[in-house]
Order: sequence, then C-alpha cells, then structure tokens
Amino acid sequence: MIKLGYPTTEELIKTRLEHYSTYPNKHLYVAVSDNIVVGVVCFTINSYFHRDSKFARITALAVDKKYRNKKIGQALLNYV
Repeated sequence: MIKLGYPTTEELIKTRLEHYSTYPNKHLYVAVSDNIVVGVVCFTINSYFHRDSKFARITALAVDKKYRNKKIGQALLNYV
C-alpha cells in the first residue's frame, strides 16, 4: 500500500482487511503483475433511499508508479 501512495503499516492493513471482510457491501480488488500487487481499488455498494437501485462509491484507487500508463487503473474500474 505504501508503494501505491497510502502510508500505512502491515498491522493496519490486516485490521482494515478484517473490517472489510465483515461487511458484504465493501469490496477490494487488486491488480497483480508477476506476483506483485501493482494496483488496488476499494469500493462500497450502497442503496439509494429514493429509488430502487444501487450505486458504487470508490473509496480508493491507486496504481504503483512503475506500472502507470498501462491501463491498470482503467481495468480495475471496469471490473467494478
């Protein structure tokens, strides 16, 4: 996550992953190249109050600097 622009620690990552796993509407997808995480997108699926549909709110999107301009971010967004 640090390489992706999010200063953190391994312990905080574990805590956040555990938190995300307890909510079925929270999602995290990673892009991997040669067994290295090179991108991440996190999002939440929510329901509108005033209509019968849902929307996704992206809360994080990052790609390692070495892997930018290779459409990895676009691929992550398309997956969402």
